Amino acid sequence: SIWDSLLTLLDNFYKLGEYEKIFALSKELENMGVTKYFMGMSLFRLDRIEDARLAFSDIPKDDRFYPYARIAIVQIRVMRQQLKEVEDELRDLLNISNIGQNLIERVRMLLGQIAFEKGAFSDALIEFNRIPFKSPFYEEALLGQAWSLVKLSSFEESLSILKKIKSPDLYNTAQQ
Repeated sequence: SIWDSLLTLLDNFYKLGEYEKIFALSKELENMGVTKYFMGMSLFRLDRIEDARLAFSDIPKDDRFYPYARIAIVQIRVMRQQLKEVEDELRDLLNISNIGQNLIERVRMLLGQIAFEKGAFSDALIEFNRIPFKSPFYEEALLGQAWSLVKLSSFEESLSILKKIKSPDLYNTAQQ
C-alpha cells in the first residue's frame, strides 16, 4: 500500500541520516502522524530536543503513531529527570487500545528503570519480571532484575539471574 511505502521510505531516510528529506516530506504531508513522528525522531537525533518534543506532541491520539510519540516524549522527560510525570504517563500508555506488545514491553522496561532510579527496587523488580522471555528487552530486563536484587541485598539470587544472560561467544568453534 502507499502508506506502507511511505513508512518504508521515511524509515530508510531516518536510518541513513537523511533528515532534511524527512523535513521536506513532513512539510508536504503535514497532517500525517508518521511524518510528524519521523520528523520528531530526526530532530531528536540532531539534539533539537524541544523541537522534537513539539513534533511528537502534535500527533493526534487516534493516530497509529501516537503511542510511539508518547514514549518518545517520556524518554525526553526521563532525560530531564521529570520522573513523577513520566511514571503517570507510562501507566496511562498501558491503557491505550492500539498499543502493541513491543510497546507494552518497552513501557514496562521504562517503568522498571524509573522505579530503580527512585530507589523503589521491589517495584523495579516487579516491572522487569513482566518482560517475557521472547521479548527483545528480555536480557536487559534480566540485568535490571539482577541489579534490583543486588540493591535488595539478595546477592545469590542476583547471581543466578546473571547466569541466564547470554555471554557473547568469544571463540567460534567452527573456525578452530
